[in-house]
Amino acid sequence: MPVISGSPLEIHATLSSVQAGRKALWKAGRPGLPIMNLISSATTAMGTIAGTHPAFGLRPSDGWLIDVIAEMKVKL
Repeated sequence: MPVISGSPLEIHATLSSVQAGRKALWKAGRPGLPIMNLISSATTAMGTIAGTHPAFGLRPSDGWLIDVIAEMKVKL
């Protein structure tokens, strides 16, 4: 099912991806490992904020991937 940006489905997809990552870590016997950028299904700020709730989303110890677009580089 395609995830539509700004819809409740986006929030559901974001939270489902985090929960699937936590379950995979638990099954592998490594529940304390950080999740690196698992909220890639969030395309809006609303989805990102929903995916960062520590109770059911990313924890403060999890990682974030911050992309740099080549056109936005600043030349000094």
